[in-house]
Amino acid sequence: MTMKTYLSFRNVPRRKSKSIDWKKLNRNAEWRKKIANADKKAAAQSAVFQPELSSCPICKGEKFHYFIEVYKYTYSECESCGHIFMQPPLDSTVVKKLYSGGEGGSIQKLVYLDEELFLKRIEQIALPKIEHCNSIIKEKGLWIDIGCGTGEILTAAQQTGWEVKGFEADAAEVDFARRRGMDVEQKYISAENAPKLKDAKVISLINVLEHINDPAEFLKAITGPLAKGAFVVFEVPRHPSLSSFVNLAFPHLPYRHICPPDHLHIFTEKSIEIMLNGAGLEAVSIWEFGQDAPDFILCAVNNAELEESDFIDQISALANEMQKVVDEKSLSDVIFMVAVKG
Repeated sequence: MTMKTYLSFRNVPRRKSKSIDWKKLNRNAEWRKKIANADKKAAAQSAVFQPELSSCPICKGEKFHYFIEVYKYTYSECESCGHIFMQPPLDSTVVKKLYSGGEGGSIQKLVYLDEELFLKRIEQIALPKIEHCNSIIKEKGLWIDIGCGTGEILTAAQQTGWEVKGFEADAAEVDFARRRGMDVEQKYISAENAPKLKDAKVISLINVLEHINDPAEFLKAITGPLAKGAFVVFEVPRHPSLSSFVNLAFPHLPYRHICPPDHLHIFTEKSIEIMLNGAGLEAVSIWEFGQDAPDFILCAVNNAELEESDFIDQISALANEMQKVVDEKSLSDVIFMVAVKG
């Protein structure tokens, strides 16, 4: 197996790294094991597939090869753009069901529907992203967040002066957001109802595109109604990354990155570039960061079935410093991008 680097956007300004206090967010080995076990259960309940793809869903290249199998879900890697995709892909009705709440849904409710952690997540995760966008987008207006979950991004955007609206399919997450005063519509956004987005100054898709069967067509559909000069902000999992390696080394312990049934796609910069070009978008800012280092440490702890200890805490405390090295080498597992409609 060879690991290629698919760096694009060579003239786009880049920012690297973002420190997070993982202990404040209760991210320890026991938490990771709980999420991984729930993920395994969801994968078993959701294993209904479409026919195999004959080409890469992004660049349409016809040459691809096996990359990994996780919980009996196979992922292939495109030999042209490097994009990793579920092969065969999950059935579209199952994908929609995953994010509509109820039994057998996505494991994200275990992460986000937590009253205690909500404000901490805004402070450490959502607000830094909004502040980054505010340094680039000078005029405020309507910010629409698709797949807004419990409203973290909406809350942070509103705090900094944006008018906000969200769309979310999961009823429990919609209720969570509304109880905090957010304007959230319970709806699964599709090409048919994309015109609802036409008045947005910004549309954000934070950890959304990897969950969609055809992310390139989806992005094209939602940006079509936007005015020239509107912005699209998105975050997706990236390959190659240290987390891609972690998944290869420990395929029995995923809880993020290449993790079925939730993630149908892992993007390279080349596959993102192709997707943006198809949607008439131009990248204006890239922020590279991730959770590769803490994931590596906690996965090793889980794999060896080590007990929590002061020694493990000492090693885990090194995660942010380790992550900075990973980010500098462009091997972080997240890419956060601001793009503008031309």
